[in-house]
Amino acid sequence: MRGEQTTMPELALSLPSARPEPVPGCRDCLCLAVQRVNAVSIGDYSKTSDMNVIMRAHLLDAHGDE
Repeated sequence: MRGEQTTMPELALSLPSARPEPVPGCRDCLCLAVQRVNAVSIGDYSKTSDMNVIMRAHLLDAHGDE
């Protein structure tokens, strides 16, 4: 094996976007927020992240918000 030096490509990382907040009075928002809180309470941060993605999609579709 030759002594070739390899390098990793640069990665551009950013902070996660702010946690989406439910719209008051929306039953679907409330359901998603409760599922997210439950996931946090048991330390399931993968599901927490999934719930944030789902809530952002719901906010965009149902409320026109991002």
